[in-house]
Amino acid sequence: MTDSNSNSLRRLVHKLGTWPETVFLFLLGFLVIWYGSTSSPRYGWMYAPDANIYLTMGQAWLQEGLFPYADLFDHKGPLIFLIDGLASLISPGGYTGLYLMESLAMGATFIIWYRMALLLLGSHARRIPLIGVCTMAILIGSKALLPKLSLDSSILSQGGEAELYILCLMSLSLLALLKTRGTRSFLWSMIAGASLAGISLIKFNLVVYYPLLWGAFCLDDSATTWKNAARSLLGQISGYLMIIAAMVLIFVLRGHGEQLWNVYIGFNAQYRPTLSGSLGNMKHLFLDNTAFLTLGGIGAAALGWFPHRRNDLRGWASISLSLLSYLVLILMMNGVTIIPGYIYYLIPLLPYFFAALLLFFHGLMNQGTTWEYALPALAALLYIRDTSIPRNDSNSAEVIGELSREITSHAQGRPIRLLCYGCMDSGLYRALRATPPVFYYMHPNDQEQPNRNGPHSIGRTQDSYIEKGEIDYVLMRYPVNLPPGQKPYYKNTRAQGIMQNLVEQGTWEPLGDPKPFAPQVEVRLYARKTDRTAPPAIGNAAQ
Repeated sequence: MTDSNSNSLRRLVHKLGTWPETVFLFLLGFLVIWYGSTSSPRYGWMYAPDANIYLTMGQAWLQEGLFPYADLFDHKGPLIFLIDGLASLISPGGYTGLYLMESLAMGATFIIWYRMALLLLGSHARRIPLIGVCTMAILIGSKALLPKLSLDSSILSQGGEAELYILCLMSLSLLALLKTRGTRSFLWSMIAGASLAGISLIKFNLVVYYPLLWGAFCLDDSATTWKNAARSLLGQISGYLMIIAAMVLIFVLRGHGEQLWNVYIGFNAQYRPTLSGSLGNMKHLFLDNTAFLTLGGIGAAALGWFPHRRNDLRGWASISLSLLSYLVLILMMNGVTIIPGYIYYLIPLLPYFFAALLLFFHGLMNQGTTWEYALPALAALLYIRDTSIPRNDSNSAEVIGELSREITSHAQGRPIRLLCYGCMDSGLYRALRATPPVFYYMHPNDQEQPNRNGPHSIGRTQDSYIEKGEIDYVLMRYPVNLPPGQKPYYKNTRAQGIMQNLVEQGTWEPLGDPKPFAPQVEVRLYARKTDRTAPPAIGNAAQ
């Protein structure tokens, strides 16, 4: 190549800036979700209950005007219903819209990480950020991050989880904090606060880590004064309150403000663990994922050290606060630890893991070694060896389609009043394009809960729907083919006993045969007999 051509190439690269990397990382997000989430067209059907619940709630909200917490029940934050409601507008009876929303979130996260890394390492170090993000993409889409995970899947689990959007918002808040370091930008402070508000509107307990991390960034920056800190804090509070107020106003104007508080705040407060229980969970979590969490801790320290690389008391205080933010975030993840299916709760820890990776690459590449290429290559080999979630062998798409046809044929044009009795939403509402007819249209936890079986509990309320004739079809999930000694997850013995009692009474009947739906799960469909003359007596069925 001549000097003239070489100079022309340099000028072109300088003119393009980081746009080529940005476009590449955006498309990379679509590729990771293609392999890592069952919302992808690569898979037959998304049988993850949480994702189907969010889609059902969001579709009912945006298309039917049924408000979360007032007309239909789930206890996640309203923002996830809004996001998945938009996905439902794109593909009302499928998952293409969800795949696009997840891919946008993943691609945006990769771009944000790249921009963060440029700020932490300097704009001259464009190779390290790009290699770091690509390595993270490979690890996220494979089982390599969590090799002890009993499910044959990546950290994304089956996909469609709220934690992916939380990850994107957390990353944006970190980028915004880094942007405010030199410029004291009020706008970026507002963006940081708005991102935090988004997290609050999905899982409000996870925001506790943020003040500690902000304190770490303030300590680390020698230019920070009380005036600058107050200005930054004012911007963050302004951005936070604007988003929160907008969402609350939507509910208040429709007269549903009280329900928003009672369910999203009040109901979720029941899940508050004891301190000893949380510490015990952290112990199990660390023992099961030692390498992942250790690297995350190193990344937390790196976030406190990278901006100014201070080696004095303020620098060590910054590192300590950043580490504390990491530990608090883990502590807030109630219940993630020993349940493999909840491993996606670890997704918000990925920014810390990315910071550790940057630190590692930064040290290696400054020594001029070839490890900058060897480590991503090793991660790629792990990815090839374990290509994420296997294709759905249970033929869930065919099962859902068959259930949908059975109900449609039986209903003969009548409105379809379906209840997920004692179990979570399996996507049948979506396949039927039906709106749930009752408030507790599904049970948010398949486990039998002895302390929540009072007269006003979810289970008892579902009983009343059947007793009053408000439901014509019931979908239930049963555990099958479990190894000896393994406790079934999809289980609500009281509801299953009640349905068996109703079938024996002759007021309800099985509709079709039991069908395998997901690993170790079978679904059964029941129909209310239309010629019955009296409501079913279910009061003693739980005995």
